[in-house]
Amino acid sequence: MIEKIIGVLKNAQHILIATHMSPDGDAIGSSVAMAHLCQYYDVPYTLLLEELPTEYAFLLEKVSISKEWEKPVDVFLSLDCGDTKRLGNYEKLFEKAKVTINIDHHVTNEGLGNYAFIQAEASSTSELVYKIIKEAGMPITAQVAESLYTGLVTDTGGFMHSCTHSSTHLAVADLLQTPFNFTTLYYKLIHEKTEATVRLQSRAIQQLIKWGQGQIYVSYLTPENLKEEGATREDASHIVTYLKNIKGCEVAIVIYPGKIEGEYKVSLRSNPPYDVAAIAKCLGGGGHERAAGASIIGTLEEVFIVLKDHMNF
Repeated sequence: MIEKIIGVLKNAQHILIATHMSPDGDAIGSSVAMAHLCQYYDVPYTLLLEELPTEYAFLLEKVSISKEWEKPVDVFLSLDCGDTKRLGNYEKLFEKAKVTINIDHHVTNEGLGNYAFIQAEASSTSELVYKIIKEAGMPITAQVAESLYTGLVTDTGGFMHSCTHSSTHLAVADLLQTPFNFTTLYYKLIHEKTEATVRLQSRAIQQLIKWGQGQIYVSYLTPENLKEEGATREDASHIVTYLKNIKGCEVAIVIYPGKIEGEYKVSLRSNPPYDVAAIAKCLGGGGHERAAGASIIGTLEEVFIVLKDHMNF
């Protein structure tokens, strides 16, 4: 499949690159790396992003970005997206494209697209893109190394999640052959937090609820909470990992405001053997066994009711 995808990319008239809504480090890292591959082949491309995540802005400096596309679509390249609905406003562009390529590692992905390179056992989509770039023979520049490293680090939780395999470390070892400040980047991706995030962590602890026999930890953040702390949805998205580290926690859940009024994001994390991807899928979302998410329209109280209906405790 890798050879077929490379063939399509090399012969494309134009490539639209897109990823899921509220893109994380793997989504941005894999997308930027593929943009560099398009540059290597001298193929026109556009990276579509509805929102630019500030924490990954440093990766986007040398790629062509747009929020919209109104021309015909030749090749649509979807990255790190297990469901076309997660493409948001770009779903219709995917459906209208002459050729579609889907590169992803979500267990909920059913192989969408004309060319689907799906490996649920992979640590990240960035690891799959790394394989494509190596097969293509493209030299790994510092920008490409930083992009792929960002995806590998963030989706493995700093190489702590169970999705981390020997192939993950081998990919990292190869990337480190290219000089870039990986220690500073690792610290930025895993340890560095904004003051607003730290304040939100404190608020989340104050509003902590225990379900079941005390093994499920749930917290929530309201629009007022974010406003009071001068925080963003991006700041709120990191809180769930903090809760998962509580001793005895099996499932951690954080509910926080979504993009539109009346919408709440639900972030789920778990420790083995609990599968939160199955829960997220029932809620219309997706993800991985240990990390997943969904969006729910309704009041905070209604979101709690929906969640309890889908939790077995």
